[in-house]
Amino acid sequence: FKFYNKQYHIKDLKRDKQSIKKEQTIDHFTPIKNKNLKHSIVNKKFLNNYQLQDIRIDKNKLSLLKRGKIKPEKILDLHGLTSVEAKTKAIEFTKINFNLGLRLLLIITGKGKIKINDLNREELKTGVLRKSLKSWLYDSDLRPNILGIISSHISHGGEGAFYVYLKNNKTL
Repeated sequence: FKFYNKQYHIKDLKRDKQSIKKEQTIDHFTPIKNKNLKHSIVNKKFLNNYQLQDIRIDKNKLSLLKRGKIKPEKILDLHGLTSVEAKTKAIEFTKINFNLGLRLLLIITGKGKIKINDLNREELKTGVLRKSLKSWLYDSDLRPNILGIISSHISHGGEGAFYVYLKNNKTL
């Protein structure tokens, strides 16, 4: 490792107040092992992507969901709704069903319209509901109660629908 450092003139990144000023932008950084991750650079850049991919479902249950072996307990169809209406309905639907003690929900958003770009003749998918459903649910107060949101099996809607897997409600 020492040879590598000498050959390419690699220096350790020091994190003191003099080396990094507020006006400077950091193009690259080394991850810091820090218990308080709320204020670190890593959290600010990558937290949203991590949240949207956060799945806390056990492997056996996840494989059953991906193969379509488990039937959803309740289904909500958001076809034809505006973004605001769909957001409120999706959040209310998950809250009500969590309070009822249900675990697996299916929310159908649809794939969205496919527009063809005239310049490149490429297809552009513009599914507003499909793109924003995960962030709506994760940004609401339901976040601690959601174990995962994954795309559904083709028999339940494929790319146009999502399984919402909830925690077991222990208050019942």
